[in-house]
Amino acid sequence: MAEQAPSRCTGGRGAAGGVGTLAHTGPCTPEELLRPVTPSQVNAQLAVRVGRAEAAVRRHVPTRQLTQLQFDELLSYTYNAGNAGALAALRSANQSNDAGVVSHMSQRVWIHPRVANGRRLAPVRSTGLVNRRRLESAPFQPQQGAQ
Repeated sequence: MAEQAPSRCTGGRGAAGGVGTLAHTGPCTPEELLRPVTPSQVNAQLAVRVGRAEAAVRRHVPTRQLTQLQFDELLSYTYNAGNAGALAALRSANQSNDAGVVSHMSQRVWIHPRVANGRRLAPVRSTGLVNRRRLESAPFQPQQGAQ
């Protein structure tokens, strides 16, 4: 994995470790701000979240036979969008509606920045999320030359 992130309490919303994996939610204590989050804490939370995402894909796509690549990308999308956020794409996948999968994935590319006092700003289209969604939706795109 090329992404790296600090493994410490970030202050506002919880202790982050690895790449956006929370060790816990809620404000960090002054002691937590000084103490690193251990790799085992990060890995434990990552395993839990991946397990939940995998269970959601299996639960919401029970009738369609997915390729390994389709399953992997639905898992990635569900992990990143959350089980509720991925539900429309998962339902489309189960109905073999590949265009619907691509459409739903392509819509989740907006972030909501906040100012220092926590006030939410207008949504901003994230180039990083656009690129991620392009990769995640690729196995559901029509193949060139397919009839």
